[in-house]
Amino acid sequence: MKMNLKKDKLSRSFLWCLFFGVCVLVSSCLLDASLINSGTIANILQSLHIPSVDADYRGWLVVLFTTVLSLGNFYAILLERNLAKKQGKTLSDDRWFTISLATGLGLFILMVQVDVLSLLPLTMDSFKNAMIFLGSSYLFGLFIFVALSLVILAIYYFLRKIIQDSIDKELSLGNIAGNADNEKIEEKGEEEAMQTKEEIFPGLCYVDSEFENKKPLEIKNTEISLKDFVSRFRLYLAQEEKLYFEETILREFIAGMASSHLIILEGLSGTGKSSLARHISSFIGEQSYFESVQASWHDNTSILGYYNDFSKRYKETEFLKRLYEFTYRPNEVNIMVLDEVNISRIEYYFADFLSILEYPADLWKVKIMELPFGFVPPHHLQNGFVRIPNNTWFIGTANKDDSTYTITDKVYDRAISISFNNINTPFEVKEEIKPLNISFDYLNGLFDEAKNNKANQLSDKDIETFQKITNYIYETFDIAFGNRVWNQIVTFVPVFIACGGTKLEALDFLLARKYLYKLQGRYESYIKPGVLNLQNMIRASYGQNSFKQTDRLLNNILRKL
Repeated sequence: MKMNLKKDKLSRSFLWCLFFGVCVLVSSCLLDASLINSGTIANILQSLHIPSVDADYRGWLVVLFTTVLSLGNFYAILLERNLAKKQGKTLSDDRWFTISLATGLGLFILMVQVDVLSLLPLTMDSFKNAMIFLGSSYLFGLFIFVALSLVILAIYYFLRKIIQDSIDKELSLGNIAGNADNEKIEEKGEEEAMQTKEEIFPGLCYVDSEFENKKPLEIKNTEISLKDFVSRFRLYLAQEEKLYFEETILREFIAGMASSHLIILEGLSGTGKSSLARHISSFIGEQSYFESVQASWHDNTSILGYYNDFSKRYKETEFLKRLYEFTYRPNEVNIMVLDEVNISRIEYYFADFLSILEYPADLWKVKIMELPFGFVPPHHLQNGFVRIPNNTWFIGTANKDDSTYTITDKVYDRAISISFNNINTPFEVKEEIKPLNISFDYLNGLFDEAKNNKANQLSDKDIETFQKITNYIYETFDIAFGNRVWNQIVTFVPVFIACGGTKLEALDFLLARKYLYKLQGRYESYIKPGVLNLQNMIRASYGQNSFKQTDRLLNNILRKL
């Protein structure tokens, strides 16, 4: 039915264009002096001051080819618009705009070439005569088209009103019983008109049918510490994928998972960002969800879908179905990878998630549509909201090149961002490393154990020393942070230490990635002396070469000043 309606609409549009083409050809006949030399029509044209044209066969070919190719051009664009709609796009999207523009220009150039060939041998008189004949035909044809269209529409509405009045009169003559029967039929029709959840949300209902009668998977956890977890994960990546990472990167990654449910892996292409995001799941006995971000993503409908008023069906995305499925799988870790996250603006299509992930976990839910009154939704879609399970992490990979957008401070402040800029040295794995069985609760328990270990926590002296640095950064460069970032710091440091790192390495990473990256691209006169003073302050507080990431970042900034 949907396809037939689209075809009918396409046919109606093309028929009106075809009717205009016929009007143009009729006007050409009326304007050709060789066909209309005298008589009533010639007198009417003369009284309207419409000049006739002595058109030869070349003028007629120009009118004919121009009309036919213009109709073809219009029909091609109509077809492209319908093809775009099938994919949930419009002609304003970059890809379809380019296709329609190329089609239009191509057919226009073809039309010009055919018209020129029709005028051969080309002379100034023949060209001038043909252009006058073409322009006059289209102007007079437009007049005929508008006049006849108004007449046709007037007749149509007149007949429609007569028929409608006749039907209303017959209905008014019905008795009370007939009216009661009609009311019952209407009520039944309304009930039938309300679609079922299976019709609107077939994908989510399929998830319900697969999981609603199943108990959540019980995972027999592999007993392991965070330090051993990192070491084994490093060996597993080298063994399975020939990916060689320093343990520091993996510690940052695991500590980042404890601090935020949004991780950004950024850096050079080919450094293993996407592979790391994929294989963290396989290492703990799961499978990551992987989605390539598209440049056309401008709002949350790109990842959550939308309700199509025409088809009366919700366009479900794989992203939405994955989220919904893990509301039934609370014991498992859900890793959702967004590849090339900055090829479109993340703060546009991911805006709802950036805000919602700041709330307590029991409020993690996003609205996908307003449900009609009386509608029975899929089991875990309450009031049109889909819940974001707290066992879910979103991991975005970001390249730095001319084809991508700059990630804004709004995103950086909420995420843990890790830089991949080094090609690591291969090493040999001397034993077979098998995947682990790790549940969400067990992983969360390892994080809590690390955070509650006082030996891993920041002491009052640690906080005082670090705040002297951050206060200087605020006073000198006007770079501040709020409670959100501080909460990430007090979580990140203990987990990083439990993964086998040191307190100074953790603070070095956080200072570079949470504060000083904001200095990049700033060239005010006070930046250089401020950076030099900051380096001296860090060395005096923590020692020479203690903050390697920070030194590398500040030296890079100084080279550009």
